[in-house]
Amino acid sequence: MFGLSFPTRHLNQKRCSRPGTPVDSTLPCLFSHLPHEIHLVVLEFGSMARLTTMPAVEATLRVLLSLPSRPAILFLSFREFCVASKVAWRRTLFPPDEVTPHVRAERTFAALCRHYGASCLSYAEAVSPGLYANRSGFTLDDVAPDCLHPDQGRYGNGYVSDILRHWLRQAARRVRSATPTTGPADAWRLPPPCNASCSAAAGPGKVRGAGKVLRLQAEADGSARCYSFGRRHALGLHQRSPGLRPIPWDTASCRVGRAAAAVDPAGVLDRLSHPTARPGKNQLKGQAAAAHGSSALTDSGMLLGDCVRPKHIPECRPGTLRSPPAVWIYCYQVLTPSGLGKVSPGVMAFAPGATLTAVLDTRMESAIAAPAAAAAAAGAAGAAGAAGGSVLASLSYVSSYENQGRLTVRCARGCRCEEQRLDAHRTYAAQERNVSVVEEHAFVIAGASAMCELQLQVRRATSSGGHQFQLRGLKLRAPTRH
Repeated sequence: MFGLSFPTRHLNQKRCSRPGTPVDSTLPCLFSHLPHEIHLVVLEFGSMARLTTMPAVEATLRVLLSLPSRPAILFLSFREFCVASKVAWRRTLFPPDEVTPHVRAERTFAALCRHYGASCLSYAEAVSPGLYANRSGFTLDDVAPDCLHPDQGRYGNGYVSDILRHWLRQAARRVRSATPTTGPADAWRLPPPCNASCSAAAGPGKVRGAGKVLRLQAEADGSARCYSFGRRHALGLHQRSPGLRPIPWDTASCRVGRAAAAVDPAGVLDRLSHPTARPGKNQLKGQAAAAHGSSALTDSGMLLGDCVRPKHIPECRPGTLRSPPAVWIYCYQVLTPSGLGKVSPGVMAFAPGATLTAVLDTRMESAIAAPAAAAAAAGAAGAAGAAGGSVLASLSYVSSYENQGRLTVRCARGCRCEEQRLDAHRTYAAQERNVSVVEEHAFVIAGASAMCELQLQVRRATSSGGHQFQLRGLKLRAPTRH
């Protein structure tokens, strides 16, 4: 479609989106997802209106408009027509005049488009007349069976293509008929943040300060160090997002809970990091008995203390959920009971005790001296390392409404941090959609080190009854001073 309609002979298209990821999480690593030269950017934030903050949307818009190529910006938004979750599958259309979070988001997008000279398109505005009139070809099953996503409808993709094609043709016609401008090419200047008009569009109680927008814009300066969890032995940069660095990681299955009372996490990591330290013969027999239940690992793997490391990490296959592995694995697509779903690269675990070790370089030029609290948390042994500076780490993981587990994060070697505990299970009200989204957990790492080892282990305790956990990425940046 773009190749036929875009007013240029040579066109390279790139999908830079991250499934289920709010723009707030993407902004610090924005340049890790973008190609070098951009002429048109299509932004779709509306479908995640409940999880998107408008200052982050405006900051993203300002960053893109500040690029040397000054690309054309198009907001293409989708909104909910009704509630269609597993808890409340009603599919009763919202009244046409009801102001939902998605409607408020679209109003703010429209205000931003007027302020910055961008374009706004709404799928709902295009199909709603036919939908509410119950016209043939515009039923819910035609436009969005789940009340939100047009790609699930009979004609949804076709309607979206028609909307985009019409906009492209109109835009090309305006460009061809425009009077050539005279003067320096850089005469255009980025206006100040949209304040009063955009806050009014967002609705009462949604006052947005220009300072927050500018702060978020400054955080997207490319200073963040952005990592992705790829294949275990991946080298080079991420194929879909060339600016993302691969995280070196390893995995094992470890005993947790009552059976592992007296396990020293740092000691476990020492043995994982140095596999040549083999246990004795008698000790090996005792460990083999304790690891009964992970026979697939003990048969082909290597016993290290209270952990079993496999020689070969299982592949992510359609039937993985029927016989989930006891270690972390890399999956390029979402695992569903029926097979592989949409693209969502990351590492996944399914069982308590699944342990992942990751090695990071926490040396950053702009890292600040570690605060006293971080040095105290590191203890006397780590005080010297903590004095080397501190960085702010943000771990990206998927939260969902079923089968999600809990995770413990520890700094094991070369750096210090307080133990972090994450729970990926979320519950939603009956009138809300059940969603799986990417969230972030931020914590401070003390000690600048070329080999900062993190240990991430799935806990036995769970609030959902399941233990599934998916990690998407991690970013490091210097804490800001306030």
